[in-house]
Amino acid sequence: MEVLKKSTNGQWSLSKSSLSSTDVDSSHHIPYLGGYSNDGKTIYIDSRFPKTIKGKDGKTIDCHKYLTIHEMTERRLLEAGLDYNASHNIAEATEEAAMRLDGVDPKDYYGVLYEVYNHTLRDFDPDKVPKDLDLKPYKDDKLTSVVKRIEEARNAK
Repeated sequence: MEVLKKSTNGQWSLSKSSLSSTDVDSSHHIPYLGGYSNDGKTIYIDSRFPKTIKGKDGKTIDCHKYLTIHEMTERRLLEAGLDYNASHNIAEATEEAAMRLDGVDPKDYYGVLYEVYNHTLRDFDPDKVPKDLDLKPYKDDKLTSVVKRIEEARNAK
């Protein structure tokens, strides 16, 4: 699943096919704002994260697109054997590169992302978390309280 591709003339571009072939579900609470299913076929985006925002230049920014790129990249790198922190950092760089390719100022995007992220991590409802959300990134990042709340809710059913 290629997110960024380099052409024969050395130019980078987004791989549209990998984005269009991924299911994105934004109907749940996701403690880290974004995540993916255990089988990797679905990218989850928290229902409280806006699909689009307006940048300072008035341009519409597709927030879900960039978070999907991040989650797809992170998942592939974890599958390849990288640890969570390395995978996350590379995914963040890929996400930002995609924004720059689209002419988007990452500061506009990250301003909204961090505001919503803090809220979603603190105020998620474990009963609204998808049953197949992959918890490995949460475990790797030492967020045991988040994992515990989700697992308790799953076990109560």
